Amino acid sequence: MPRHRTDNPQEVIDLAASALRLVGGILLLWAVLGTSTLALRLKLVDLSEGADLETLAEFAGTTLPYLLGAICFLVFAYFLRRRQAWAAVAAIVATTIALVISALALCALTFFVVTEYDTLALTIPIVFGAAFVYALAQLAYHLTKTFDAMRRLDRERPGGFEPVVAAALPASVLPASPPPLESTAPPTTIPTPASQEGPHAPATQG
Repeated sequence: MPRHRTDNPQEVIDLAASALRLVGGILLLWAVLGTSTLALRLKLVDLSEGADLETLAEFAGTTLPYLLGAICFLVFAYFLRRRQAWAAVAAIVATTIALVISALALCALTFFVVTEYDTLALTIPIVFGAAFVYALAQLAYHLTKTFDAMRRLDRERPGGFEPVVAAALPASVLPASPPPLESTAPPTTIPTPASQEGPHAPATQG
């Protein structure tokens, strides 16, 4: 998990969320392996002797924390992607706890291998443990940068949503009204009443 530097606040949040999903996936893988081991042991152990309770107690103490941790990291990644500040705080707390526990376990394993066993085969879990501790440290670093990224995004896009600017519609151009049609019919003449004085008027007597 390299230290990726970017000036884009959304990329900072996406990177932290991806790192959370990666750590959650690793924990989930360990939980699946532990569950598979439990199922194999339950098949091999005679359940009538009461050994099943001991096996289930060991499962609850070793495999179940990995499963719960994986669920927490995946949930935090989901809400962190949506710019929830509480998810960043909870993720930092969970990452710090996991980092301290992993570092102590790595130191204990290294001391045990150095003092009790002198073989190169046991250095493999030490290497994987050191890589996991480094990944947690990088995750904590990226999570601390998400607060500033969220503030920058809130200033740019208040409310957590990108502003939608409506495109200006062009003014509709109405077609010009057609010129009035000229009538080709002959003008209509209105007949007027005949004048009282005319050729058919009665002659006046003198």
